[in-house]
Amino acid sequence: MIMGGLIFGFDGKGERLHHAHVDVAKFLAEDELKLYRLIWMRFVASQMMPAVFDQTTIDVTAKGSDGAEYIFRATGSVPKFDGYLRVYEEGRDDPEARPAGQPAAEGDDEREFAGRLPAVREGAEARVHAVKMEGGGRVIGYTKTLTSMGIPVMGHLGLTPQFVNQFGGMRVQGRSDEAAEQILKDAQALEEAGAFAVVLEGIPSVLGQRVTEALTVPTIGIGAGSDCDGQVLVIQDVLGLNPDHVAKFVRQYANLGEAIEGAARAFDQDVRNGAFPTPEHEYSAR
Repeated sequence: MIMGGLIFGFDGKGERLHHAHVDVAKFLAEDELKLYRLIWMRFVASQMMPAVFDQTTIDVTAKGSDGAEYIFRATGSVPKFDGYLRVYEEGRDDPEARPAGQPAAEGDDEREFAGRLPAVREGAEARVHAVKMEGGGRVIGYTKTLTSMGIPVMGHLGLTPQFVNQFGGMRVQGRSDEAAEQILKDAQALEEAGAFAVVLEGIPSVLGQRVTEALTVPTIGIGAGSDCDGQVLVIQDVLGLNPDHVAKFVRQYANLGEAIEGAARAFDQDVRNGAFPTPEHEYSAR
């Protein structure tokens, strides 16, 4: 089983877990290695805690010659806890995105990191049918690289869960004209790069319709309106397993969360009261 780039194997006698690691750098071209690193580091970052910063704001009030008061504000922040930024930060893995003369972050040496990357087997062997890539920008280039290698890619735009911490939470995307235009351009670029479909999540329905009409590949909506070519929901939401947070676009088709909690409480109560197990649940000796 492949999960986040790790290979999990089970022997026939128990539940011993095997992690296979190889130095993949020598087997990949430079652009392929960058793509591999991006996928792996973004996955790891998505499982980590948010970064925490100490932020300082200084306001300076001055009175102009016209008698009006003006406020000059300066803000700064220092990290208290790196969180997911320890392994991934948008633009940090792209040398062109760094200011001139600024060294790479500590531990960001590509060759050193590549030697520790986990192995990924052939897609057919792992029964992986496609790769879903979240976001636009450089992801479009990686999509083109993957599809040129014969690996199917599905795009994902709008509210991309792997970057929810950078969004500041589960917030609707594409509400401004500028943001909507960018999502449309990214969707068209993903199609041109070879993506076979695009997931649209957490965007206004009018934008979902606009993107769907602009593409020839299917769009899959999740909180993007009824005009998308298809719809998807997370199974936990469909079954009602997340009662504490139900997004606006979710329809729960069952309420298994309460049923599971009720069953667990009943079991606990029966054990405490001595009502379970009873003789009918016991085995007799021969």
